[in-house]
Amino acid sequence: MKKVYLIIFSLLLCTSSLFCKEWDIYDGADKKTLSTIKDCDAFIQKGQYQKAYSLVASCENEYIIYKYVEVCTQYFAQSIMHKMFAFVNLKEGQTLYDVRTKEGDFNIAYNEDGPEEIIQKYKKEHGNSIVLELALANYYYDAVKRYGKQWLKTPDEVMPYVLKTYEKALNKKVYDEFILASLAQVYTSNKDFNKAETIYEKLTQEFSKNGNYWYNYTVCLMQCQKYEKAINTAQKAVDNPEENPDYHYDAYMILSDAYCWNNNGKDADRVLREAIKKYPKKSGAYIHLAELCFFFPADYSKDDLNSFVDSAVKTEPTAYTIYSCINLFYTNQQPSQAIAFCERNLKVIKDNEGKAYLNYYLSQFYFMTEGNREKSSIALAEAKRLFKKAENTKMESECDAVRKDMLGE
Repeated sequence: MKKVYLIIFSLLLCTSSLFCKEWDIYDGADKKTLSTIKDCDAFIQKGQYQKAYSLVASCENEYIIYKYVEVCTQYFAQSIMHKMFAFVNLKEGQTLYDVRTKEGDFNIAYNEDGPEEIIQKYKKEHGNSIVLELALANYYYDAVKRYGKQWLKTPDEVMPYVLKTYEKALNKKVYDEFILASLAQVYTSNKDFNKAETIYEKLTQEFSKNGNYWYNYTVCLMQCQKYEKAINTAQKAVDNPEENPDYHYDAYMILSDAYCWNNNGKDADRVLREAIKKYPKKSGAYIHLAELCFFFPADYSKDDLNSFVDSAVKTEPTAYTIYSCINLFYTNQQPSQAIAFCERNLKVIKDNEGKAYLNYYLSQFYFMTEGNREKSSIALAEAKRLFKKAENTKMESECDAVRKDMLGE
């Protein structure tokens, strides 16, 4: 009887390596492999990507293959259709983005087979495993994200496998942060926001300082109309800023939106004013404040609205800012205010392209609301002149097209 128990105990020891600890793909690896992975990660931290590649290029087991795919897809200097990869060891002050966008010398370090062939050959010789399946899913997903329909296999060919494999990993609790983040992205791109929400909830529980996860969690909640809960997650996104200031700014915007959708205009206003103090050179908060004027008209005056849109254009006299202001008046059926906005800011804005866009929209409002062909023609001619001066040939041609369609000239 004891011998039977010993056999069963031995069997359990043998099969335990087939299962990974939650959040740790490499939990089942032997000491030598774990040491290699650790050294590889150390090189990655130092930007020594060619050295990191050399450590795992042997692809000697499933865990090394998994790491190999990560190095190839995330840390390459150049990629040829994700079949061959070049790597560099970064110099002091150099970034991977610098290497990828500027000319330089690279070492094309590659196996005879690409990652897909390496995985398939290993499976044929040693059998399949969830770790190998995940390595292949990660490879497919990264290739599709970078190349889209221009890759060797179309998204329709590989994405069902990617989704199925990631969901299998979730059910078996064999995953790492990268896999769950990728699964959440797949759900989001498929507009399956309820499922994405559950994944981001899991990610934020494990990585509570990651502002990106809090932001995307909020997006999912907003899409699912869970606005009250979205306030809390959006605040977490603000409290845990990402390195990119644009992303942190977006966190303020979505927090304001969450308050707005909860019919709390005062806190929405407060958040936007905080964003303006922190990011005074960005116009988005002013545009959102102008929107609040229409959502909560009792809280604002016409002068407030004019102040917000004028401040937006003064801060960033870009095509997007001007369009956003114009669209705000248009969608709220305020054409006379749109005309006044354009005329007012043409006296203030000095940027040629900004003035060109103001004239471009002004010409259309003159025609649509006043039927004034003369004013419309003059404004359109001025828009074309300024677009030419700004070397915006696309909008120059657009002015000609509008003149033909609108004025028949």
